[in-house]
This record gives sequence, structure tokens and C-alpha cells, in this order.
Amino acid sequence: ANADALISRLQSLGLGASLKESDILNETIYKVWLGPEASYEAATELADKLIADHDLDAFVTTDD
Repeated sequence: ANADALISRLQSLGLGASLKESDILNETIYKVWLGPEASYEAATELADKLIADHDLDAFVTTDD
């Protein structure tokens, strides 16, 4: 429910978001992903904007 609400919020900002499920210590967690971005710098700028302008937690990672 929280992940779905966050995806809706991000989509209302014009951002494409997707949901990924992970199993950690036999518990399912949901991760909201944005991107891919054209560069690491662009991804970092987006994360900084989400933190500063929208009071969201964000960090940059790769999908490797």
C-alpha cells in the first residue's frame, strides 16, 4: 500500500516509477525504483531533488 502510494505520487510528478519485490530474512519488502537515467550525475541530481523538494528518501544505485 505504501509503495503503491509512493509510485502514484512520483507518477503525478511526471516520473516513471516501478516496483520491485525482495525477500530479506524471509520477509518481503517492496522497493520503488526510478530510471534508468542517462548518467550517474543525472541520477544523483534527481535523488537530490526528491530529497530537497519532496521530502523523500532517495539514493542512487545500479541494477546490476
